[in-house]
Amino acid sequence: MSISTKPLTLRGCRSLLQALATPGARLTPASARADFELHSVSASAKKPVAANGAAVRFLSANDVLEPHGDGFQLSSTGKAWLARHVAGAVDGFAAQHQARVIRKDAKGAALIVNDAESPLAWLRSRKDRDGAPMITDFQYQAGERLRADFEHSAMNARVTANWSNPTPGGGGRRSAPRDPAAFSDSIIAARQRYGRAIDAIGPEMASMLVNVCCHLKGLEETERGEGWPKRSGKVVLQIALTALARHYGLLNEASGNARRPAPQHWGASDYRPTING
Repeated sequence: MSISTKPLTLRGCRSLLQALATPGARLTPASARADFELHSVSASAKKPVAANGAAVRFLSANDVLEPHGDGFQLSSTGKAWLARHVAGAVDGFAAQHQARVIRKDAKGAALIVNDAESPLAWLRSRKDRDGAPMITDFQYQAGERLRADFEHSAMNARVTANWSNPTPGGGGRRSAPRDPAAFSDSIIAARQRYGRAIDAIGPEMASMLVNVCCHLKGLEETERGEGWPKRSGKVVLQIALTALARHYGLLNEASGNARRPAPQHWGASDYRPTING
């Protein structure tokens, strides 16, 4: 798929973006030249289609694409643009209007959350049969914190693209950063926090968190991908989010400790020794 590079605009790249909106679509570097290849799982795309390298770099520099393996896939920003400009191009959460808000979790950390695309926000707004939220605030905050670190740790390729490929004409929505090293510490820190969180949860439940919190997949899609029984994903997600919240220190451990009887010792007014004690 070849796209003219004069001028490079999002609207001019619309056909490529629509192709990337199909499930499983991705871009990978072409083996023999500087262009890219579009891979799709659709029945009509039996082999990769050529994609213009300049267009791909332009879209990456504007955060419309995000790193995926050794190539790129459509980002949430790209899905939002398609939802606004191309009717029916994207379905599900990303087809809704952007609703980015800044919230603070129980530890006071700021989280930039897009409620319009977050499966966790949808689950938190729904009730189970007993009238309780499907996930609690602590579980929601933990999942969004993991997502924030995941997205920030993936900034490296996008930032590099902005340094080396500024928007033609200087009319971009933001200027390129002056100092590449200024981002390195925060990106490394985000990767370390993300790695520690995944290690703390363990591989058995980490895949659920990565799919739902980071890749914004629904429970049914995750169940199918993991080969789990239907309707089992909610329980796994709740357990995983609780473990994640505990790792982040978001759970109220004091209230948990209050439910456990304290050991009694000599000197306590109601202490009574036992024959075995």
